[in-house]
Amino acid sequence: MFKNTKVNFAILFTALVVSYYVTLRVDAPNYEDKYKRHTSIINNTVEYPYKYRLINPYIANIYFTVFKSFVSEKTAFLTAYTIHNFAVFLFMFFAAAKLFSVWFNDTGTIVSLLLFALIVPISLTGYDTLGDITTAGLMALGFYFINTDKIKYLYPIVFIGAFNELQIIILILFYFFGKRGNFKDKKVWLNAVLLTVTFVIAYVIIYLLRGGSAGNDE
Repeated sequence: MFKNTKVNFAILFTALVVSYYVTLRVDAPNYEDKYKRHTSIINNTVEYPYKYRLINPYIANIYFTVFKSFVSEKTAFLTAYTIHNFAVFLFMFFAAAKLFSVWFNDTGTIVSLLLFALIVPISLTGYDTLGDITTAGLMALGFYFINTDKIKYLYPIVFIGAFNELQIIILILFYFFGKRGNFKDKKVWLNAVLLTVTFVIAYVIIYLLRGGSAGNDE
């Protein structure tokens, strides 16, 4: 977290407000569709590319499995995603704040974060956007590490991100093409190749776990 408690509060506040909005205005009205998508991913009957988007459904399913032992299925499902929405948005806003802190002081970081938070609700175009939000957080954190020359941290981001959305491979391209001098830098070439290998390893694991044929559930 940040040393400045005001920045931490801004991250927490924006995550609470936006995640509550998503639960109230997106998840609850689209419960049936969201539940169908969730169960089809867990049962591996969903079509590509959703069959490879594993992180959020499987984490939320842990909460869901526990809660449905005590309350109705719908209540358990919405409660699980309420908690998970908050966790995902907290991560994304934290990552965004880290990236903003590269260019701004604490005040500028807070202002940038609040402005960014205003954009998020109007950018939601469907009932299943947690994967995109997670990718946004991973990309922001990746950009932060690129800008602060902490390239070793890109490896876990690429590996974990592959289990969320395969678009995380774009981060490798941003790293490689981020500076003109990268084309002549052997270290950049080596990292780019190894990051690609890391992504391929993750993809192979996902493929072996989930298979390659699309389901017919949706």
